[in-house]
Amino acid sequence: MGIPVRIIALTLFITVLSAATCAEPASTSSDAEIERQVKLLGSDDFGEREAAEQALAKFGILAERALLAAEKSVDAEVRSRAARCLVGVRWQKVLKEESAFLAGFGPVFGASKSGGPAPILSDEPASPPKAVVESEDRILDWLARAQEKDGHWDAKKYGAQTDADVAQTALALMVFLNAGHSEKAGTYKANVKLAVSWLRQQQREDGAYAKPGDSVDGITHALAGDAMAQAGGFARTKDTLESAQNAVSYSIEKHQHQTADGPSGFTRTAGATDADLLTTLFFIMQLRSAKISQLRVPVESLNGIYLFLATCEAADGKGYSFLPGKPCSPKATLTGCAVAILTGTKKEDIESVVELAAKDFVPSDGRENSDALFSYLGTYVMFQQGGVLWKSWSDAVNADIKSKLVSTGPNAGSWNPSGVWASGGRVLTTSLHALCYVYYRRFPQP
Repeated sequence: MGIPVRIIALTLFITVLSAATCAEPASTSSDAEIERQVKLLGSDDFGEREAAEQALAKFGILAERALLAAEKSVDAEVRSRAARCLVGVRWQKVLKEESAFLAGFGPVFGASKSGGPAPILSDEPASPPKAVVESEDRILDWLARAQEKDGHWDAKKYGAQTDADVAQTALALMVFLNAGHSEKAGTYKANVKLAVSWLRQQQREDGAYAKPGDSVDGITHALAGDAMAQAGGFARTKDTLESAQNAVSYSIEKHQHQTADGPSGFTRTAGATDADLLTTLFFIMQLRSAKISQLRVPVESLNGIYLFLATCEAADGKGYSFLPGKPCSPKATLTGCAVAILTGTKKEDIESVVELAAKDFVPSDGRENSDALFSYLGTYVMFQQGGVLWKSWSDAVNADIKSKLVSTGPNAGSWNPSGVWASGGRVLTTSLHALCYVYYRRFPQP
Protein backbone atom coordinates (compact mmCIF):
# COMPACT_ATOMS: atom_id res chain seq x y z
CA MET A 1 0.00 0.00 0.00
CA GLY A 2 1.49 3.37 -1.05
CA ILE A 3 2.05 6.31 1.24
CA PRO A 4 -0.86 8.80 1.01
CA VAL A 5 -0.02 12.00 -0.89
CA ARG A 6 -1.15 13.99 2.15
CA ILE A 7 1.49 12.33 4.33
CA ILE A 8 4.20 12.86 1.69
CA ALA A 9 3.23 16.51 1.55
CA LEU A 10 3.37 16.83 5.33
CA THR A 11 6.83 15.24 5.41
CA LEU A 12 8.02 17.61 2.71
CA PHE A 13 6.58 20.54 4.62
CA ILE A 14 8.34 19.62 7.85
CA THR A 15 11.64 19.25 5.97
CA VAL A 16 11.50 22.74 4.48
CA LEU A 17 9.52 24.58 7.18
CA SER A 18 12.38 26.60 8.62
CA ALA A 19 13.56 27.92 5.28
CA ALA A 20 10.06 28.59 3.97
CA THR A 21 8.68 30.42 6.98
CA CYS A 22 11.76 32.64 7.22
CA ALA A 23 11.66 33.58 3.54
CA GLU A 24 11.44 37.27 2.67
CA PRO A 25 8.94 38.55 0.09
CA ALA A 26 9.94 37.57 -3.43
CA SER A 27 12.58 39.77 -5.02
CA THR A 28 13.70 40.01 -8.65
CA SER A 29 16.63 37.68 -7.91
CA SER A 30 14.46 35.07 -6.19
CA ASP A 31 11.93 35.23 -9.03
CA ALA A 32 14.72 34.56 -11.49
CA GLU A 33 16.03 31.66 -9.41
CA ILE A 34 12.56 30.15 -9.13
CA GLU A 35 12.13 30.34 -12.91
CA ARG A 36 15.53 28.72 -13.38
CA GLN A 37 14.65 25.86 -11.04
CA VAL A 38 11.29 25.36 -12.74
CA LYS A 39 13.08 24.91 -16.09
CA LEU A 40 15.38 22.36 -14.48
CA LEU A 41 12.36 20.23 -13.59
CA GLY A 42 12.51 19.10 -17.21
CA SER A 43 16.29 18.58 -17.32
CA ASP A 44 17.69 15.50 -19.06
CA ASP A 45 19.70 14.85 -15.90
CA PHE A 46 17.77 13.04 -13.15
CA GLY A 47 19.91 14.56 -10.42
CA GLU A 48 19.19 18.08 -11.66
CA ARG A 49 15.46 17.35 -11.71
CA GLU A 50 15.58 16.07 -8.13
CA ALA A 51 17.66 19.04 -6.94
CA ALA A 52 15.31 21.49 -8.65
CA GLU A 53 12.28 19.98 -6.95
CA GLN A 54 13.95 20.26 -3.54
CA ALA A 55 15.02 23.85 -4.24
CA LEU A 56 11.47 24.84 -5.19
CA ALA A 57 10.16 23.20 -2.01
CA LYS A 58 12.42 25.52 0.00
CA PHE A 59 10.95 28.56 -1.77
CA GLY A 60 7.54 27.34 -0.60
CA ILE A 61 4.69 29.78 -1.15
CA LEU A 62 6.97 32.13 -3.11
CA ALA A 63 7.13 29.55 -5.91
CA GLU A 64 3.39 28.96 -6.14
CA ARG A 65 2.71 31.17 -9.18
CA ALA A 66 5.58 29.69 -11.21
CA LEU A 67 4.57 26.15 -10.24
CA LEU A 68 0.98 26.76 -11.29
CA ALA A 69 2.25 27.77 -14.73
CA ALA A 70 4.60 24.77 -14.84
CA GLU A 71 1.68 22.49 -14.06
CA LYS A 72 0.37 23.32 -17.57
CA SER A 73 3.68 22.52 -19.30
CA VAL A 74 3.72 20.30 -22.40
CA ASP A 75 6.48 18.31 -20.68
CA ALA A 76 4.89 15.52 -18.63
CA GLU A 77 7.88 15.35 -16.28
CA VAL A 78 7.63 19.08 -15.51
CA ARG A 79 3.86 18.79 -14.95
CA SER A 80 4.31 15.85 -12.59
CA ARG A 81 7.04 17.45 -10.50
CA ALA A 82 5.30 20.82 -10.38
CA ALA A 83 2.10 19.17 -9.18
CA ARG A 84 4.03 17.36 -6.44
CA CYS A 85 5.66 20.61 -5.32
CA LEU A 86 2.29 22.35 -5.24
CA VAL A 87 0.92 19.77 -2.81
CA GLY A 88 3.63 20.79 -0.34
CA VAL A 89 3.13 24.50 -1.03
CA ARG A 90 -0.62 24.28 -0.47
CA TRP A 91 -0.08 22.29 2.71
CA GLN A 92 2.32 24.98 3.90
CA LYS A 93 -0.35 27.62 3.27
CA VAL A 94 -2.87 25.62 5.29
CA LEU A 95 -0.54 25.27 8.28
CA LYS A 96 0.53 28.92 8.05
CA GLU A 97 -3.12 29.95 8.10
CA GLU A 98 -3.75 27.55 10.99
CA SER A 99 -0.86 29.02 12.99
CA ALA A 100 -2.16 32.54 12.44
CA PHE A 101 -5.62 31.45 13.57
CA LEU A 102 -4.36 29.72 16.73
CA ALA A 103 -2.11 32.67 17.64
CA GLY A 104 -5.25 34.59 18.52
CA PHE A 105 -6.02 32.07 21.26
CA GLY A 106 -2.74 32.73 23.07
CA PRO A 107 -4.03 35.33 25.56
CA VAL A 108 -6.73 32.91 26.73
CA PHE A 109 -4.11 30.55 28.12
CA GLY A 110 -1.56 33.16 29.09
CA ALA A 111 0.57 33.10 25.95
CA SER A 112 1.67 36.35 24.33
CA LYS A 113 0.81 36.84 20.67
CA SER A 114 4.41 37.88 20.14
CA GLY A 115 5.49 34.42 21.28
CA GLY A 116 8.87 33.75 22.86
CA PRO A 117 9.80 31.16 25.45
CA ALA A 118 8.46 31.37 28.97
CA PRO A 119 10.95 31.28 31.83
CA ILE A 120 11.74 27.76 33.03
CA LEU A 121 11.24 27.98 36.78
CA SER A 122 13.18 24.86 37.73
CA ASP A 123 16.61 23.60 38.71
CA GLU A 124 15.87 20.42 36.77
CA PRO A 125 18.57 19.48 34.24
CA ALA A 126 17.71 20.01 30.56
CA SER A 127 17.22 16.27 30.00
CA PRO A 128 15.09 14.75 32.78
CA PRO A 129 16.11 11.29 34.04
CA LYS A 130 14.75 8.42 31.96
CA ALA A 131 13.35 6.62 34.98
CA VAL A 132 10.38 8.91 35.63
CA VAL A 133 7.73 7.41 37.85
CA GLU A 134 4.20 7.94 36.58
CA SER A 135 2.23 9.22 39.55
CA GLU A 136 -1.11 10.97 39.48
CA ASP A 137 -0.68 11.93 43.13
CA ARG A 138 2.67 13.58 42.41
CA ILE A 139 1.06 15.76 39.74
CA LEU A 140 -1.87 16.65 41.98
CA ASP A 141 0.51 17.42 44.81
CA TRP A 142 2.41 19.96 42.70
CA LEU A 143 -0.81 21.62 41.55
CA ALA A 144 -2.02 21.75 45.15
CA ARG A 145 1.24 23.39 46.28
CA ALA A 146 1.09 25.89 43.40
CA GLN A 147 -2.46 26.96 44.29
CA GLU A 148 -2.82 30.36 45.95
CA LYS A 149 -4.46 30.65 49.37
CA ASP A 150 -7.60 32.17 47.90
CA GLY A 151 -8.03 29.18 45.56
CA HIS A 152 -6.77 30.39 42.18
CA TRP A 153 -3.60 29.63 40.23
CA ASP A 154 -1.42 32.63 39.41
CA ALA A 155 -0.54 32.19 35.72
CA LYS A 156 2.16 34.87 35.63
CA LYS A 157 3.83 33.59 38.78
CA TYR A 158 4.52 30.35 36.91
CA GLY A 159 5.75 31.82 33.67
CA ALA A 160 2.69 32.94 31.70
CA GLN A 161 3.27 36.10 29.70
CA THR A 162 -0.24 37.44 30.23
CA ASP A 163 -2.86 37.21 32.97
CA ALA A 164 -4.82 33.99 32.39
CA ASP A 165 -5.80 33.19 35.97
CA VAL A 166 -9.45 32.33 35.25
CA ALA A 167 -8.69 29.96 32.36
CA GLN A 168 -5.77 28.29 34.08
CA THR A 169 -7.64 27.92 37.37
CA ALA A 170 -10.45 26.22 35.44
CA LEU A 171 -8.02 23.81 33.77
CA ALA A 172 -6.21 22.99 37.03
CA LEU A 173 -9.56 22.43 38.74
CA MET A 174 -10.58 20.03 35.99
CA VAL A 175 -7.48 17.94 36.66
CA PHE A 176 -8.61 17.38 40.26
CA LEU A 177 -12.21 16.72 39.22
CA ASN A 178 -11.26 14.26 36.50
CA ALA A 179 -9.00 12.50 38.98
CA GLY A 180 -12.02 11.87 41.23
CA HIS A 181 -11.80 14.68 43.78
CA SER A 182 -14.73 16.98 44.52
CA GLU A 183 -15.92 19.60 46.99
CA LYS A 184 -17.16 16.79 49.23
CA ALA A 185 -14.80 13.87 48.68
CA GLY A 186 -11.17 13.02 47.96
CA THR A 187 -7.77 13.90 49.35
CA TYR A 188 -7.82 17.26 47.61
CA LYS A 189 -11.40 18.30 48.38
CA ALA A 190 -10.15 21.44 50.17
CA ASN A 191 -8.29 22.50 47.02
CA VAL A 192 -11.38 21.88 44.91
CA LYS A 193 -13.58 23.90 47.28
CA LEU A 194 -11.16 26.83 47.20
CA ALA A 195 -10.93 26.80 43.38
CA VAL A 196 -14.70 26.58 42.98
CA SER A 197 -15.21 29.41 45.45
CA TRP A 198 -12.67 31.64 43.67
CA LEU A 199 -14.24 31.02 40.24
CA ARG A 200 -17.68 31.76 41.65
CA GLN A 201 -16.36 35.09 42.91
CA GLN A 202 -15.22 35.96 39.36
CA GLN A 203 -18.73 35.50 37.98
CA ARG A 204 -20.59 38.64 36.97
CA GLU A 205 -24.31 39.18 37.53
CA ASP A 206 -25.06 38.23 33.91
CA GLY A 207 -23.41 34.82 34.44
CA ALA A 208 -20.09 35.50 32.69
CA TYR A 209 -16.78 34.49 34.28
CA ALA A 210 -14.20 37.29 34.08
CA LYS A 211 -11.93 38.99 36.58
CA PRO A 212 -13.23 42.39 37.73
CA GLY A 213 -12.41 45.03 35.15
CA ASP A 214 -11.67 42.52 32.39
CA SER A 215 -13.78 42.12 29.27
CA VAL A 216 -15.36 38.69 28.79
CA ASP A 217 -13.45 36.26 26.59
CA GLY A 218 -15.79 33.53 25.43
CA ILE A 219 -13.28 30.71 25.71
CA THR A 220 -12.15 31.71 29.20
CA HIS A 221 -15.80 31.82 30.23
CA ALA A 222 -16.54 28.44 28.63
CA LEU A 223 -13.56 26.80 30.38
CA ALA A 224 -14.71 28.14 33.74
CA GLY A 225 -18.29 27.12 32.98
CA ASP A 226 -17.14 23.61 32.08
CA ALA A 227 -15.17 23.27 35.32
CA MET A 228 -18.07 24.56 37.42
CA ALA A 229 -20.56 22.26 35.71
CA GLN A 230 -18.28 19.30 36.42
CA ALA A 231 -17.82 20.38 40.05
CA GLY A 232 -21.57 20.76 40.45
CA GLY A 233 -22.16 17.37 38.90
CA PHE A 234 -19.83 15.70 41.35
CA ALA A 235 -20.82 17.32 44.65
CA ARG A 236 -24.39 18.47 43.85
CA THR A 237 -23.59 21.68 45.75
CA LYS A 238 -26.41 24.20 45.35
CA ASP A 239 -24.26 27.31 44.91
CA THR A 240 -21.98 25.58 42.39
CA LEU A 241 -24.88 24.26 40.34
CA GLU A 242 -26.56 27.67 40.30
CA SER A 243 -23.34 29.31 39.16
CA ALA A 244 -22.90 26.72 36.40
CA GLN A 245 -26.53 27.15 35.26
CA ASN A 246 -26.17 30.93 35.06
CA ALA A 247 -23.02 30.41 33.00
CA VAL A 248 -24.93 28.19 30.56
CA SER A 249 -27.61 30.83 30.12
CA TYR A 250 -24.99 33.50 29.45
CA SER A 251 -23.15 31.31 26.93
CA ILE A 252 -26.22 30.63 24.84
CA GLU A 253 -27.66 34.12 25.04
CA LYS A 254 -24.46 36.05 24.36
CA HIS A 255 -22.10 33.77 22.43
CA GLN A 256 -24.15 31.37 20.30
CA HIS A 257 -24.59 32.91 16.88
CA GLN A 258 -28.21 33.04 15.78
CA THR A 259 -28.94 32.66 12.07
CA ALA A 260 -32.20 32.80 10.12
CA ASP A 261 -32.34 29.02 10.50
CA GLY A 262 -31.72 29.07 14.26
CA PRO A 263 -28.73 28.60 16.60
CA SER A 264 -25.31 27.94 15.07
CA GLY A 265 -21.72 27.94 16.32
CA PHE A 266 -20.18 29.99 19.12
CA THR A 267 -18.16 33.19 19.04
CA ARG A 268 -15.40 34.42 21.34
CA THR A 269 -16.93 37.89 21.56
CA ALA A 270 -20.46 38.36 22.85
CA GLY A 271 -22.92 39.23 20.11
CA ALA A 272 -20.46 38.62 17.26
CA THR A 273 -21.19 36.58 14.14
CA ASP A 274 -17.75 35.06 13.47
CA ALA A 275 -18.28 31.59 14.95
CA ASP A 276 -15.33 29.22 14.67
CA LEU A 277 -14.86 25.55 15.41
CA LEU A 278 -12.29 25.80 18.22
CA THR A 279 -14.35 28.34 20.18
CA THR A 280 -17.42 26.18 19.57
CA LEU A 281 -15.56 23.16 20.97
CA PHE A 282 -14.96 24.87 24.33
CA PHE A 283 -18.62 25.83 24.54
CA ILE A 284 -19.92 22.36 23.64
CA MET A 285 -17.64 20.95 26.35
CA GLN A 286 -19.29 23.32 28.80
CA LEU A 287 -22.81 22.47 27.62
CA ARG A 288 -22.12 18.74 27.58
CA SER A 289 -20.80 18.86 31.15
CA ALA A 290 -23.84 20.91 32.17
CA LYS A 291 -26.24 18.45 30.56
CA ILE A 292 -24.59 15.44 32.22
CA SER A 293 -24.78 17.31 35.53
CA GLN A 294 -28.55 17.65 35.02
CA LEU A 295 -28.55 21.36 34.27
CA ARG A 296 -30.90 22.89 31.71
CA VAL A 297 -29.43 22.94 28.21
CA PRO A 298 -31.80 23.70 25.31
CA VAL A 299 -31.71 20.90 22.75
CA GLU A 300 -31.86 23.44 19.91
CA SER A 301 -28.49 24.84 21.05
CA LEU A 302 -26.89 21.42 20.74
CA ASN A 303 -28.55 20.88 17.35
CA GLY A 304 -27.23 24.25 16.22
CA ILE A 305 -23.67 23.19 17.03
CA TYR A 306 -24.14 19.98 15.04
CA LEU A 307 -25.35 21.97 12.03
CA PHE A 308 -22.43 24.42 12.34
CA LEU A 309 -20.01 21.50 12.40
CA ALA A 310 -21.33 20.43 8.98
CA THR A 311 -20.32 23.83 7.54
CA CYS A 312 -16.71 23.15 8.61
CA GLU A 313 -16.58 19.65 7.14
CA ALA A 314 -14.64 18.96 3.95
CA ALA A 315 -16.68 18.20 0.84
CA ASP A 316 -15.25 14.66 0.76
CA GLY A 317 -15.98 14.17 4.48
CA LYS A 318 -12.30 13.55 5.27
CA GLY A 319 -11.55 16.46 7.54
CA TYR A 320 -12.62 19.70 9.19
CA SER A 321 -11.56 23.34 9.05
CA PHE A 322 -11.62 25.89 11.85
CA LEU A 323 -13.71 28.27 9.75
CA PRO A 324 -16.44 27.43 7.23
CA GLY A 325 -15.11 27.25 3.69
CA LYS A 326 -11.44 27.14 4.70
CA PRO A 327 -8.95 24.29 4.06
CA CYS A 328 -8.81 21.37 6.48
CA SER A 329 -5.84 20.77 8.77
CA PRO A 330 -4.85 18.10 11.33
CA LYS A 331 -5.64 20.25 14.37
CA ALA A 332 -8.94 21.44 12.94
CA THR A 333 -9.83 17.83 12.12
CA LEU A 334 -9.11 16.74 15.70
CA THR A 335 -11.28 19.62 16.89
CA GLY A 336 -14.09 18.65 14.53
CA CYS A 337 -13.94 15.03 15.67
CA ALA A 338 -14.19 16.14 19.32
CA VAL A 339 -17.21 18.34 18.53
CA ALA A 340 -18.80 15.46 16.61
CA ILE A 341 -18.37 13.11 19.57
CA LEU A 342 -19.71 15.68 22.04
CA THR A 343 -22.80 16.24 19.89
CA GLY A 344 -23.57 12.53 19.83
CA THR A 345 -22.05 11.31 16.56
CA LYS A 346 -21.41 7.55 16.62
CA LYS A 347 -17.72 6.67 16.69
CA GLU A 348 -18.00 4.43 13.63
CA ASP A 349 -19.29 7.40 11.62
CA ILE A 350 -16.06 9.35 12.11
CA GLU A 351 -13.59 6.47 12.40
CA SER A 352 -11.89 7.13 9.04
CA VAL A 353 -11.58 10.87 9.78
CA VAL A 354 -10.07 10.18 13.21
CA GLU A 355 -7.56 7.80 11.63
CA LEU A 356 -6.44 10.54 9.24
CA ALA A 357 -6.08 13.03 12.10
CA ALA A 358 -4.05 10.52 14.12
CA LYS A 359 -1.62 10.03 11.21
CA ASP A 360 -1.17 13.73 10.55
CA PHE A 361 -0.84 15.04 14.10
CA VAL A 362 2.21 14.42 16.30
CA PRO A 363 1.40 14.27 20.05
CA SER A 364 3.15 16.66 22.42
CA ASP A 365 6.62 15.52 23.40
CA GLY A 366 8.29 18.72 24.51
CA ARG A 367 9.66 19.68 21.12
CA GLU A 368 9.48 23.28 19.95
CA ASN A 369 6.45 22.69 17.70
CA SER A 370 4.62 20.25 19.97
CA ASP A 371 1.15 21.21 21.15
CA ALA A 372 -0.09 20.20 24.60
CA LEU A 373 -3.61 21.53 24.00
CA PHE A 374 -4.19 19.39 20.93
CA SER A 375 -2.50 16.41 22.53
CA TYR A 376 -5.23 16.60 25.17
CA LEU A 377 -7.99 17.01 22.59
CA GLY A 378 -6.53 14.13 20.61
CA THR A 379 -6.39 11.99 23.74
CA TYR A 380 -10.08 12.64 24.36
CA VAL A 381 -10.99 11.75 20.77
CA MET A 382 -8.85 8.61 20.61
CA PHE A 383 -10.09 7.39 23.99
CA GLN A 384 -13.67 7.69 22.78
CA GLN A 385 -12.77 5.71 19.64
CA GLY A 386 -11.02 2.94 21.58
CA GLY A 387 -9.41 -0.12 20.05
CA VAL A 388 -6.08 -0.15 18.27
CA LEU A 389 -6.30 3.55 17.47
CA TRP A 390 -6.56 4.44 21.17
CA LYS A 391 -3.79 2.06 22.19
CA SER A 392 -1.28 3.39 19.67
CA TRP A 393 -2.12 7.00 20.55
CA SER A 394 -2.07 6.35 24.30
CA ASP A 395 1.27 4.58 24.14
CA ALA A 396 2.80 7.48 22.20
CA VAL A 397 1.36 10.20 24.41
CA ASN A 398 2.17 8.46 27.67
CA ALA A 399 5.75 7.74 26.63
CA ASP A 400 6.38 11.27 25.37
CA ILE A 401 4.73 13.13 28.21
CA LYS A 402 6.01 10.80 30.91
CA SER A 403 9.62 11.31 29.82
CA LYS A 404 9.31 15.08 30.38
CA LEU A 405 7.74 14.99 33.85
CA VAL A 406 10.02 16.81 36.31
CA SER A 407 11.06 14.25 38.92
CA THR A 408 13.21 16.21 41.38
CA GLY A 409 13.37 19.63 42.97
CA PRO A 410 10.63 22.10 43.88
CA ASN A 411 8.73 21.49 40.64
CA ALA A 412 8.65 17.70 40.83
CA GLY A 413 5.30 16.55 39.51
CA SER A 414 5.00 19.33 36.95
CA TRP A 415 6.13 19.87 33.37
CA ASN A 416 8.49 22.55 32.13
CA PRO A 417 6.73 24.92 29.69
CA SER A 418 7.42 23.74 26.14
CA GLY A 419 6.03 23.74 22.64
CA VAL A 420 3.69 26.25 21.03
CA TRP A 421 2.02 27.17 24.34
CA ALA A 422 5.28 27.52 26.30
CA SER A 423 4.55 31.17 27.03
CA GLY A 424 1.40 29.99 28.81
CA GLY A 425 3.65 28.89 31.68
CA ARG A 426 3.98 25.89 33.98
CA VAL A 427 0.40 25.68 35.30
CA LEU A 428 -1.00 25.54 31.78
CA THR A 429 1.52 22.96 30.55
CA THR A 430 1.07 20.81 33.64
CA SER A 431 -2.73 20.96 33.56
CA LEU A 432 -2.97 20.02 29.87
CA HIS A 433 -0.48 17.18 30.19
CA ALA A 434 -2.17 15.96 33.36
CA LEU A 435 -5.52 15.89 31.56
CA CYS A 436 -3.96 13.45 29.10
CA TYR A 437 -3.61 11.07 32.06
CA VAL A 438 -6.96 11.72 33.74
CA TYR A 439 -9.02 11.70 30.54
CA TYR A 440 -11.81 9.72 32.21
CA ARG A 441 -14.88 11.87 32.83
CA ARG A 442 -16.21 10.40 36.08
CA PHE A 443 -19.61 12.06 36.05
CA PRO A 444 -22.67 10.80 37.93
CA GLN A 445 -25.19 9.48 35.44
CA PRO A 446 -28.38 11.54 34.89
